Amino acid sequence: MSEQNKNVYFIILNYNTFHETKNCVTSIRKLIGNYKKNIVIVDNCSPDGSFFELADSYCGSADVEVYQLEENVGFSKANNYAYQMIRKRGDILFCIVCNSDIVFVQQNFLILLEQEYRHSQFFLCGPQIFCPSKKSTFCKGYQSPMYPFEWREGYVKAYHAYNVYKYRMLKQDSPIRIKSLGGVILRWFYWKGVRKFLIKTLYCRYREKRHENVPVHGSCLIISELFMEKEEKIFYPEVRFYGEELLLYLRSRRQQYKIVYEPKLLIHHLQGMSTMSIENERERDLFRYENFAIGAEIYIKQLKNDWLEGW
Repeated sequence: MSEQNKNVYFIILNYNTFHETKNCVTSIRKLIGNYKKNIVIVDNCSPDGSFFELADSYCGSADVEVYQLEENVGFSKANNYAYQMIRKRGDILFCIVCNSDIVFVQQNFLILLEQEYRHSQFFLCGPQIFCPSKKSTFCKGYQSPMYPFEWREGYVKAYHAYNVYKYRMLKQDSPIRIKSLGGVILRWFYWKGVRKFLIKTLYCRYREKRHENVPVHGSCLIISELFMEKEEKIFYPEVRFYGEELLLYLRSRRQQYKIVYEPKLLIHHLQGMSTMSIENERERDLFRYENFAIGAEIYIKQLKNDWLEGW
């Protein structure tokens, strides 16, 4: 099939984010380019009725399909469900997997993407992701790609320990939680020490430059036909909520799939809208710490069987 007859598919995972999903669809519809755009919305069994609102909003739309899963299966499985469904159609040049809180701010996004693909023949690509709510941090709001130290085994082990510690301390029933010396050291190491030093000195302009074969952010992941020809799933192992980017990176490096981070591609990420649907702040924090720790633990186990050197 010639490229002129191929399509670009967008997979949007919805969970209690009706308004954000609609904004994402609206921004996709404004994109210009040479290919037909198809949007597949997968509702991860939202309890707030947003599936029915979306199904009603896009009933009869030629460019939008809406599906609902019978239970909340997490991020990886839900996206794999949509990917496996559209992969069988065989008419796809790019599959763009994005969170519901993503907004495409460049109308020529697909044109720039096509140019990069013709140049590099990537399997996976990640855009520059700007999170307005994080612009005051030392990362200045930019979330992709991961910094080189963030996928090293020693750092991920410290990150795992930090999240386990935070989860256990928050889980305690007493309103007054005594912080151990080890916990204080972990907190300093992760937030105030090594991480901040590395980002502000060695990697201060890292995310402004194009990179190859680095982990890219999971909130917007671009998959080319080259990947789709070979892989039945995007994410494996199927972690539920966090850590899928690192595991996909490991798998891609094993298979020698080219990954490209292209900062000329820009999107906005209104981060955390799905987890914000958990009204209780303590429950939200427990959810994050627990699942961050699970994702890190799985990654560490995968590294032990990895062929890459220097980890």
